[in-house]
Amino acid sequence: MDMTTDTLQHIENQALAAADKKIVKNDDGKEFLIGDDVHPYHTKWQADEVITTSTLSSIVDYLKAGIDGRKDCFIHVVSPTEVALLGPLDGYGERELLMDAKPTNDSIDWGRFYSREAMNILLQAQFQPMQTTAGHNDDRDAIVQFIGNLVQDNAIHVQDDGVTQTATVKQGIANQGEAMVPNPVLLKPYRTFTEIDQPESNFIFRINDDMESALFEADGGAWRQQAIKNIKGYFEDELPDELKITILG
Repeated sequence: MDMTTDTLQHIENQALAAADKKIVKNDDGKEFLIGDDVHPYHTKWQADEVITTSTLSSIVDYLKAGIDGRKDCFIHVVSPTEVALLGPLDGYGERELLMDAKPTNDSIDWGRFYSREAMNILLQAQFQPMQTTAGHNDDRDAIVQFIGNLVQDNAIHVQDDGVTQTATVKQGIANQGEAMVPNPVLLKPYRTFTEIDQPESNFIFRINDDMESALFEADGGAWRQQAIKNIKGYFEDELPDELKITILG
């Protein structure tokens, strides 16, 4: 059945009546929706579906290609795990959401104690290697080596003064001795879009008597601001100046 404009308007009016609302027009010809409140009324002008993505590069590609003929767009870095591409305000004070990007990184359970094997895999799979500098090695590799050398037997006890822990580790083939647990450690877990350099931050590394280990965040969330800064820097590098895209963080 063909739906004429009059038919569609009738259906819309019926729906509004059922919701105890109605549309009125003022002397200037502007329409308002009357219900619990009064709002300017207009038909839906925005895109039917927001483009969802998991990468920053897709936003860059969209803007460079000039898809949909959109102009005056801007990028809002909402958080380390969300970036929105928005259009300008319309005459009703509404703004169109064109794209919404969220990374698909696996989450890490901070504070959870993992077995030696699980921690080893976690560190190598979900943490970005760090460049070593004079006087400072990669703490990720140090932890991997440490937990790999832990000796497990019924006589082991982890000594703990509340800050520093000491555990038994292998020394050579048969000997064993005591070694300090690395703490605090500087690490770069994958917590934001993989296209940018992951922010580094301090973690507290702890082990228990069962030789299970855990990581606790210890930077007060400062990594989030660095991640947002890195995302903004990515767009500034990738987008040509002539597009004149504003980036908010």
